[in-house]
Amino acid sequence: MPLIKIDYNEKILDKSTINLLIEKLRQESMEIYNAGEDKVSVFTSSFGDHFFSKFAAEIEIRANKKRYETPDKKPDEIRKEHVTKYSILLNEFIEEFKIKEGFVFTITFEDWQVAWLPGAK
Repeated sequence: MPLIKIDYNEKILDKSTINLLIEKLRQESMEIYNAGEDKVSVFTSSFGDHFFSKFAAEIEIRANKKRYETPDKKPDEIRKEHVTKYSILLNEFIEEFKIKEGFVFTITFEDWQVAWLPGAK
């Protein structure tokens, strides 16, 4: 289950643009991680009044480090492949919307355990 965190400059990226970016990242994450839409979480927040980033958005994908432990590839190799896939999508998005400030993008490995708790009946 990947978790996507997007912090963005609302003076550069309006809500409709952010919504398009969210959908593209969700779709790409579902494909990369072989996950259903209910297993991809996205959180966004605008930079607010006080920020020091020169970028339009700072995007982080947090992934369970166990997803990167395979017998045939090292975790860094898999992460590099994923960064490449996301970078293609993000570069196309930057060009399409003429975003001069660009994005910062990272994939962070974390160790977690998930409990899926259904809503009340």
